[in-house]
Amino acid sequence: TGVQTCALPIYEISTMDKGSEGEIEQFMVLTHPGINKKWVKIARKNGEKCYIVRLSNEIAGLGWVSLVNGVGRLHSLYVKPQYRRIGIGEDILNARLRWLKSNQALSTFTEISRYNIPSSNNVMKVQMKVSGQVFQYFKKDLNKKNEMKNQ
Repeated sequence: TGVQTCALPIYEISTMDKGSEGEIEQFMVLTHPGINKKWVKIARKNGEKCYIVRLSNEIAGLGWVSLVNGVGRLHSLYVKPQYRRIGIGEDILNARLRWLKSNQALSTFTEISRYNIPSSNNVMKVQMKVSGQVFQYFKKDLNKKNEMKNQ
């Protein structure tokens, strides 16, 4: 029997430009419950950068990064399920870390759910360490409003 190989797709990582705001807004609303379309404009206005991978003429994954007073923050990484396990999340992570390094970040943090083992493994590969816990509070009414909006 011959060895079967699967060619990985070729993709580029780009950053958000003004023309892609609408597409990113739609992606964020679908993948991050509770985020509204205004969030993208505000994040961009506040200097946040969004790194994007497109495959088959759609956003396959993206992740945000910010830098304030020398402290970098990586957040909101999401790769669509059909595009997982081919390195997109890891590549977006590394692109954001390179941007932080080139902008003289002194340290970097990220929040990852304890249940998100793939993302935890990726950040550990780049020498990030667990340094605490994140506590979250949701008003009960807020969850119900978001459920009703998504129906």
